[in-house]
Amino acid sequence: MNARLYSIFTQRYVSQERASGQGRPGIKAFACHHISITPGVRSGKPFVKGTRITVSDVLEYLAGGMDEQAILADFPELRREHIRAVRGFAAERERPLNALPGVS
Repeated sequence: MNARLYSIFTQRYVSQERASGQGRPGIKAFACHHISITPGVRSGKPFVKGTRITVSDVLEYLAGGMDEQAILADFPELRREHIRAVRGFAAERERPLNALPGVS
């Protein structure tokens, strides 16, 4: 993510969080520091900065039953805060869906 997009992304989510009072304090900003979206890298999918591991890769491992320790053992470039950022990023992407009428 280039600097301008990163700035817009961070400002948008942090200001929305402050205005709404929703979510864990700073989770959006925390995710922004660890997750990147760059056209041409992993087909533009969100990935963990400093790696080529996508958010969806980590979520699939977690959904498949792997615990954090197993993921960290298989991918030494990941740290616990990366997995936390992946979960936070995914939760924030789901938030707009929960706000739609008729969606519970």
